[in-house]
Amino acid sequence: MASLEAPDAASLLGRPEALRAGLERCGYLLLRGLLDRRALEPARSAIRTVLAEEGWLEPTSGCVALAAAPGPREARRLYLRCYVQPAVHELPHHPRLLELMAALLEVERDALLVHPKPACRIVLPAALPGADRPTPAHQDHANLQGCPATLTAWIPLVDCPPRLGPLAFAEGSHRGGLRAHRALPGARVLACEEAPIAGTFVTASCRVGDVVVFHGLTVHKALANASGQIRLSIDCRYQRAGDPICEAALREDPDLPWDELSRCLGDDRWHRYWEGLPLEVVPFDPGFARPPEGG
Repeated sequence: MASLEAPDAASLLGRPEALRAGLERCGYLLLRGLLDRRALEPARSAIRTVLAEEGWLEPTSGCVALAAAPGPREARRLYLRCYVQPAVHELPHHPRLLELMAALLEVERDALLVHPKPACRIVLPAALPGADRPTPAHQDHANLQGCPATLTAWIPLVDCPPRLGPLAFAEGSHRGGLRAHRALPGARVLACEEAPIAGTFVTASCRVGDVVVFHGLTVHKALANASGQIRLSIDCRYQRAGDPICEAALREDPDLPWDELSRCLGDDRWHRYWEGLPLEVVPFDPGFARPPEGG
């Protein structure tokens, strides 16, 4: 069961060795107030506008305007509308995030690779009929592949108390290496067994401006959204440019080729910016991290 004990590591900012030691010890860093709330407003406002236009959100109250969760086609349309917002793609390149990730990965900024596909997380209340179940315990490396040391910045776009379903982390779980993962019905990620790490999960009530950074091997999950509101957050991922990256992380969306995405964003800064780098691109392995047959 998750507790409210995740420590604030913001006092370590400006001390790279202490930050790296904290990440190595816990597998995550909670950094309160890392980003100015005003820096997050463009992405937050753009996504909320799309949600209101699609009939998911009451514009004034911020509460869900749905009687039931939309089907996959409607959800996919909304996601793509959110994904093409320029502010979503600008956020991973925020100077404070780049400075932090370069320090944690011990590289200069020009040797830092920002993954080109930030993930918008739009989590409906669990009580809404047809809503997805909370994301189960998993390691990002089992789903992303590439380099185990890929770091994720989880950035809430709304204040996220425990009732809204923030992430919970199994402290120190990254030191156990890659665990066997398997598909679970209705889950969007491969999940690992939670039993061996039961009782070690920690979480925290997060506010807009807080950022949680975690290692690709840290076991984590989402808590259930027990509120009447939508939880909004963005995942931004980073690695050393010299480390392997899975081709899936660079693969264009079949519904939104890179060139079309660039036209939607209207900014050449985000147009195939990773091309020309001496990347070691490795193939996606569909059997990665799954237990052997009969296992």
